[in-house]
Amino acid sequence: MRRAVALLFAVLAIAAPAHARDAVERLELSIREVTTDGRWVEGDVSGVYRFVVVDGADGRTARLHVQWLATPTGFPTGLVASAEILEISELKVDVADIEVDGRDDTRFVVRFEAIDPDGHGATPLELVATSPGRYSLLKSRRDRP
Repeated sequence: MRRAVALLFAVLAIAAPAHARDAVERLELSIREVTTDGRWVEGDVSGVYRFVVVDGADGRTARLHVQWLATPTGFPTGLVASAEILEISELKVDVADIEVDGRDDTRFVVRFEAIDPDGHGATPLELVATSPGRYSLLKSRRDRP
């Protein structure tokens, strides 16, 4: 019996890292950056925000996504909502200098530069995510160095 239990633990110890490695290896190559931070509460459900930067199909621009992950046990257990920031896709810009700049139980603020891929300048923007599925994109209220 002890051998069976020891064998089971050995198999689980090998399988867990392999599962994590497989998940990482399956990530899309176009994913450039992922930030998980902040906290949201909607009724009796709560969780964290995830901000994802993906390379655009042309290799010169970016697509942005914000996701609301449920965390009933303290760790992400499910996706509650996901939104592509269509305004960024429509502008056909790249993003840089990403910085989480505010978080509480009602909102998550990410500041970044929207960069013209043809070299015509950059615009400071901020993404404000609130309840699941809701966000706003604003010109940044402050210039960053």
